[in-house]
Amino acid sequence: MLTLYLIRHGETDYNFEGRLQGHLPVPLNSRGRSQAERLARRLAETPLDAIVSSDLPRAKETAEIVAGFKDLAVQTDPRWRERALGHWQGCLYKEVKDEMDAADWTSPQGGETPEAMRERVLSALDDLPAAFDGKSVLVVGHGGSCHIVLQALAGPEYGHAFHSWHNTAISTLQWEAGTGWCVADLYDDAHLEGDCTSFAEATKR
Repeated sequence: MLTLYLIRHGETDYNFEGRLQGHLPVPLNSRGRSQAERLARRLAETPLDAIVSSDLPRAKETAEIVAGFKDLAVQTDPRWRERALGHWQGCLYKEVKDEMDAADWTSPQGGETPEAMRERVLSALDDLPAAFDGKSVLVVGHGGSCHIVLQALAGPEYGHAFHSWHNTAISTLQWEAGTGWCVADLYDDAHLEGDCTSFAEATKR
C-alpha cells in the first residue's frame, strides 16, 4: 500500500492579503515558515520514504523544512504547481472576482485552462503508485493542485472548498493494487492550533 500525505504549502504574504499567486515565485512569510516547522514536528514520528514538491518557492521551501527533520532530499515536480493565472497573477482576488466569474474560470490571458491543469496534476498523481508502491510519500502542492486530487478521488464538491484547506494542513490518501485510491483523512491542521488565515478571511481585507 502507498500512503500519500498531501500538503498545501505554508502561508505567504499573498495568502494573507488575498492576492492571487499562480506561478509567481512568492516565498513563505514568517508565519508560513513557522507553520512548516510545526508540520515537520508533527510528522517527526511518521515514517516517510520520500518528499515530492511543486518547484515553486513557497511549496519547495515548505518541503525543505520538513525534509530537514527527516534527512531526506526533496524531489521537485512542476506538475504539482498551482494553476497559471496569467494577467490575474499578483492581483487581489476581490479586484478580479467579477472578471473571473464572468469568464467562469476559463483561461485568463496568458494563463492555463482548468482542463490543462487537471491533466497535468492527475498525471503526477497517476505516477506515484509505480514510483512509491509500499511506501509513504509526502507531496507539497498548492490549494488548486491539491483540490484537483480531491475532486478526482472524493467528489466534485471538494473543488470548491479552497478555504477549508489551511496552509500546511494534511490530507491523507492511500492506494492499493486492485482497489486504487481512497481518502483516509482530510484537512488535518491540528498542528496549527488556529494560527492560519482562511481564504474567506483574506479576501475580506
